Amino acid sequence: ASPVFSSNVELFVNGVCQIDAAYGGEDSCGITIGSRHDGKMYCYGMKFNKHIDLCLPEILKQCDRLRVGLIFCELNADKGYLVQEIRRMGYRAQGYSESMNKHQKISTYLYKWWDKMVWLEGTSGEYLNDIMDYTEDAEHDDCADSAASLARYLDK
Repeated sequence: ASPVFSSNVELFVNGVCQIDAAYGGEDSCGITIGSRHDGKMYCYGMKFNKHIDLCLPEILKQCDRLRVGLIFCELNADKGYLVQEIRRMGYRAQGYSESMNKHQKISTYLYKWWDKMVWLEGTSGEYLNDIMDYTEDAEHDDCADSAASLARYLDK
């Protein structure tokens, strides 16, 4: 199904931001901001083809704009550096260790919620293309992984 869009920023307030950080190489940063109410997930996605340190100011600017309550990111790659950095800048941040297989997470949570996701206008087209082009062998899965991690978090 094609993505559904909304321009109502208020639907996104008090949400969470999931950061799938990149530290170099071919990976990109996939960022998904979202909230859940009325049986839907309201999401905003960004993709950056650069190191997390270079795009963090823009990510935090969008978190401020959408009045995000919590930023969460995986601890695996950086041993908590990003969480500490975000907290140092005055934001509420939480790290987690990923144990679920990436493809299983995407095919479980992202597919479960995809038809109930409403995207904020201005979501990166490149971000959405990565999700819609996702396969288990996809070269770029950072955005799908971020969206699936957010959906899993909000699914609780």
